[in-house]
Amino acid sequence: MIRTGFRERELYRKTYRYGNIAHVYSTYESLSGLHGENRERGVNSIELYFDGKRWWIESAIWQIEDKNHPIPADLLPPTAG
Repeated sequence: MIRTGFRERELYRKTYRYGNIAHVYSTYESLSGLHGENRERGVNSIELYFDGKRWWIESAIWQIEDKNHPIPADLLPPTAG
């Protein structure tokens, strides 16, 4: 995928933690194509747990943004103002 121009970057992160478990919403932007001509955004939903030494990913799912599923304002970076 990288050879064909795929790149992804995190735009915003919201983390909820309780003890040794955490839930992270990570809003991303991905670009693909040799010149980044294909752009998508979406949200990763990640469940993690801490074993006392390191964090482990238990599960990860994502939703790509489309006209029926716009990214909610609370999962986007605050606007500069």
